Amino acid sequence: MSLCNYITNQPESYDQAAINSTARILMAENNLLDADLLRALFASHAPLYAVDVVCSYANMLERLVQPPAYDLLLIDLSMSGQDFLRDAKHSGLTLPPFILISDTSEETCSIAALKLGASDYLIKRESYLNQLMFRIDLSIAHGRLKCLVEQLRAEVAERKQIEENLSAHQIELEMQNEELRRAKVELEAQRARYFDLYYSAPASYCTVSEKGLILQANIAATILLGISYNALIKRPILQFISREDQVNYYLLCQQILRSRKPLGCELQMVKNDGTPFWVNLMATVHYVDDSQEFRIVLVDITEHKQMQEELRKNEEKFYAIADYAVDFELWFAAYGKLLWVNSAAERFTGYSPAEILALPDFFTMFIATEDRELWFANFQIALHGLQGNNLELRCIHKNGLKLWLDASWQSIFDRNGDPLGVRFSLRDIAERKQSEEKLRRAAIVFNYDLEGNDYYC
Repeated sequence: MSLCNYITNQPESYDQAAINSTARILMAENNLLDADLLRALFASHAPLYAVDVVCSYANMLERLVQPPAYDLLLIDLSMSGQDFLRDAKHSGLTLPPFILISDTSEETCSIAALKLGASDYLIKRESYLNQLMFRIDLSIAHGRLKCLVEQLRAEVAERKQIEENLSAHQIELEMQNEELRRAKVELEAQRARYFDLYYSAPASYCTVSEKGLILQANIAATILLGISYNALIKRPILQFISREDQVNYYLLCQQILRSRKPLGCELQMVKNDGTPFWVNLMATVHYVDDSQEFRIVLVDITEHKQMQEELRKNEEKFYAIADYAVDFELWFAAYGKLLWVNSAAERFTGYSPAEILALPDFFTMFIATEDRELWFANFQIALHGLQGNNLELRCIHKNGLKLWLDASWQSIFDRNGDPLGVRFSLRDIAERKQSEEKLRRAAIVFNYDLEGNDYYC
């Protein structure tokens, strides 16, 4: 079996299609007799070989630049084969393996042939055709082995590159895994912080489904509602809202769904044992898959409500006492603004309390011109925290009548000692002034009588 046939039987991993194909040979021969002999020789070995014969190297160059590629060239040095090889090398043409054939047996020619890159060198003799087929098989096999080696090297380089890429990818995956592990640890820490923040928070938190069922609750919420966690979950929240405020809770949820903003209101709720209490309920909607959840914060304001109620009762007492007082009572802020007057103001001035509070220059109208400067001077003294009384002032009623009023004032403070302003009390002294006028006239009459004069009132 020839070496070419041996190469043909190699495994298919190395370009089997190229190995099993017929060896294509291109030869240049201008001797017609030699050309016919070579054709006949190759025809006897068909279909292992397909031979194209050209008569010049110019034709050989044309064939080489056109597909399909040749497996071997037969170049005759007697036809200026050396010039052809040099020209092909200078032009950058890649030649397949080639055998140089020469008529001379000089050693210098064989050395020159090998330097030119020939795979073999053959001398034309009578028996050279007997060696030609072996040399051709050897050269083609060598060329195909060279291709196989190049393919192997390319595969090795490719596999090495793949291994390097896989190694780099593995390093990258390890880095990503490390990052994922760190993220997982951080996420678990965040979940722990969330658990502590949610379940251990002093404020009462709970999550309510769109159907009104309590899905989650923290410890503060269970304490506020007076029920255990397991008993609270899946219970309707309306069971813990007073009947009067259940409609308000429903309306609040509808407003939140429309606005998608956090909203709140004050509701009266009941503990599990029926004890009522007040809360400030703040809620927002959260969308989970195709459902809606309300996240609710409950702040116990029962004590605040009790203080408000106590304050309201105290205010009612205050207004009851102040409104039924005989004197004209006024309350000024520390910076001088009139904040409140009692209902007796209308009897003294002719103006209602609302009219008095709406008039910025009321006292300019109410105090008579001759006492106006005296009023404003003592008013500044009162704003500086000094107490005063028995300030007699002439005032003008809405109907134009003049009155005499006695003014007293003192600073007022809250329970913490912080100033609330100044309280003025104005008392009607018209009867006293009339009595004083009568006394004055009686004294005048008495004095005239002592002097022996006549006096007629």
